[in-house]
Amino acid sequence: MSRIVVFIPGIMGSKLKQPGTGQLLWYEHIRKAVSELVRDASQLRWNPGSVLEPYEVLREVTVPFNRFFKVGICERLSKELADMALIQKLFTYQEYAYDWRQDITETARELGTWFDQFGFTRDPNGKQKKEDVLASK
Repeated sequence: MSRIVVFIPGIMGSKLKQPGTGQLLWYEHIRKAVSELVRDASQLRWNPGSVLEPYEVLREVTVPFNRFFKVGICERLSKELADMALIQKLFTYQEYAYDWRQDITETARELGTWFDQFGFTRDPNGKQKKEDVLASK
């Protein structure tokens, strides 16, 4: 199967945690995450060397509105894509979580490196090309 569909969430759409300690910084319980960030807003700023570990796409969030309830933000779309990949075998489905605080050029560079695991390479001009690695699997 040589086709890949990659789900890349928008800003604040990836869960983030501190490397090593595993302490969550941005996660499902939005009110609690925001409260923690308000106490130390420096965590939200990205500086070179300010590394957080993106570990998963944020599918649903718990928000306060008279009482707490869960809101699916990309849960339905990711489930549909995963089902299409599994059942209909139209493509391989992958999700790409990233540190949305960092510069977009750094995110693009990391995404390019991430694609390498699927057999993509770069031509002399830096443009990515697909080799037949997946077709042989």
